[in-house]
Amino acid sequence: MFLELKPLNFNRLFMSYTARFAIYVIFLAITIGSEAMAKSKYGYEDCILDHLDQVKLDTASRYIAEACEENYGSPPGQVSTKERRYNECLLNHMVEVESIDAIIRIRTACEKKYR
Repeated sequence: MFLELKPLNFNRLFMSYTARFAIYVIFLAITIGSEAMAKSKYGYEDCILDHLDQVKLDTASRYIAEACEENYGSPPGQVSTKERRYNECLLNHMVEVESIDAIIRIRTACEKKYR
């Protein structure tokens, strides 16, 4: 008795191109999503390190920490564009302020301009 050899069925042996493409797309989406989460966490830490090292007043440090948290610690889409611009205004202008009055005026100006 001889074994009968059947021709290989490549469709069964290998996944279809569509299935392979779908798996590739899913893998790519998971990879990009995890990298985006890592970058946003890095962005928050970077924001804190860049802005808090020269702060002179506790009030300014609280505003800066909140702005970093909202812009870089929150999931994408959770903070509106207006709020992000307001936070950037605070980050750009509060770092070396040495007066409570100046902090209040900067916050008010940023609110009027971006909220």
